Amino acid sequence: QPTTSPASDFSLVADGEHCSVYTNLRVVGLWTMGGSLESCGQLATGLALSQGFCSGGFFQYAAGNGDCGCATDTSCNGRTVLSNWAIYYQHPPADYLLTGSSALEYELESFKKHCTNFKNLRGLGLFALGGTFEQCGLVAISRAGNECDGLFFQYRSSNGDCGCSTDGCEAKTNEEAWDIWKVKNAKIPALGQQASGQRNWRLPIVEFLLLLLL
Repeated sequence: QPTTSPASDFSLVADGEHCSVYTNLRVVGLWTMGGSLESCGQLATGLALSQGFCSGGFFQYAAGNGDCGCATDTSCNGRTVLSNWAIYYQHPPADYLLTGSSALEYELESFKKHCTNFKNLRGLGLFALGGTFEQCGLVAISRAGNECDGLFFQYRSSNGDCGCSTDGCEAKTNEEAWDIWKVKNAKIPALGQQASGQRNWRLPIVEFLLLLLL
C-alpha cells in the first residue's frame, strides 16, 4: 500500500458561498444551532444522506452561528454568494460507496503513470492535499458519474495528491510521481440512484397534502 499521511476527511470547496439547491438540516430537525464543522459533515454524509435530505458529499457550514446544510444535487453546481457560509466536500461513508465490505479493495493498474484524461480532485476542492490513499479512492468513487468514472484513481504518495480518470483510463501518460489504481469493489453509480430513490417517496405524500388543501 502507498505511503499515506494524516489529513481531514473534508476539504474546503468555496468560502463565502452556499449551494443554491440545498436542505437546511436545522430546519428539518436534524441539527442544533452551534454544532461543529466536523459534526455537520458527518451528519450531511451520514444520517441526512440515508434519509434522503442530502445527495453526495457537498455540505455547507456557517461558522458564525454553527448552522448546517447540504446540497440536494450531487454537484452543487449552482452557488449563492453569502459571506457567513462556506461549502465543503466530504466523501460519504464507505458503506455507501463499496460492495461487500467497508474496506477499499484495489489493485495497481500502472506504476509511475497517470491517466491521460483525468481530473485533479484537489484542484476541484474535493480533496485536501496530504490526504490518504484510501480517502483518494473513496472520493473518486463518490464522484462517479460526475467528475470521475469511479473505477480508476491516481495518487501521488510524495505529497498526498489525488486525481481520477474520466474515461476508464484508456490512455496513460508516463509520470514518475504518480501511480494508477483500480477499485475492485465500487458501487457505480455510487450515490445518485440511492439518494434520489430515498427522496422520491416524499413526492406522493406532498401531492396528497396539496390535494387536501384545495
